[in-house]
Amino acid sequence: MNMSRRVMLAAMGSVALPLAARPKRARKIGIQLYMLGDDVGKTLDATLDQVAKIGFREVELPQTYGRTGAQLAAAMRQSGLTCPSIHVSLQAFFPGATSFADGADKIAELANAIGARNVVVPLMPFSARVMRKPNPGEDFRALLSSMTHAMTGDEWKQAGDTLNQHGKTLAKHGVRIGYHNHNVEFNPLADGRIPYDVLVAATDPSLVDLEFDIGWGGAAGLDPAAFIRRYGKRITQLHIKDMGETPKNFALQVNSVDLGKGVLDWPTILKAARDVGVKHYFVEQEPPFVRPRIESAAVAHGFMARVL
Repeated sequence: MNMSRRVMLAAMGSVALPLAARPKRARKIGIQLYMLGDDVGKTLDATLDQVAKIGFREVELPQTYGRTGAQLAAAMRQSGLTCPSIHVSLQAFFPGATSFADGADKIAELANAIGARNVVVPLMPFSARVMRKPNPGEDFRALLSSMTHAMTGDEWKQAGDTLNQHGKTLAKHGVRIGYHNHNVEFNPLADGRIPYDVLVAATDPSLVDLEFDIGWGGAAGLDPAAFIRRYGKRITQLHIKDMGETPKNFALQVNSVDLGKGVLDWPTILKAARDVGVKHYFVEQEPPFVRPRIESAAVAHGFMARVL
């Protein structure tokens, strides 16, 4: 995962803003490591070093990469990074993957070992009724969309109750639970309600936070700034994801592009985020990429350093 000297210099140069242009209180810019692909686990130390050299200071983990909490914490310290957030699914979709099936107490232990104060559920909370194996030739995203759209309002409410239960356990260990959206949760139910709204209404604000993925929200036809203002302080973390022209859809489809190259109104979005007190900003991008992923990460950091 090599990064060209030209892109590295561009990323570093974008940080060197004139003093008058710098915000009075600098905000740390983070990255969700999902953006850098499945091979990160094979080169974790080197990848974290590259991420730190670009200028990132925070990392959100999409998984543990087969490492213990202590090993992940050591890797972060070595690179001068912190990991305030980790993604943990409710269900174990893949063999050996960390999930709440391991028990919320164990998840809290993992988070505390890493130094993460936020555990975010990154996938839709499927009920046992809709869980199934993929049909022949069905890809994973189509499977996820199909199962999500099959859920009822009552099942979405039950999912919110599950988040509350895990949130209570995590809170005893000083850890918060959160929920990360895609666009499938905004497909209206038969009665016109929006599944995401049903889920959030069922959660206790004192226990459950929201991590808003801006790109997926845009793909669902949302106005990201208005959405951020609507949910206010419940949104504590953002996925900073840009998109090109994307037809409104609820099927896990988004034309993800390099940050700052898309159609989203970032000044308005980031002002809303500042106004409601968002704590963590993690850049992220979906494949396919037009350049090496690490270079897109450098582009994203440079953009955020200018506008945030």
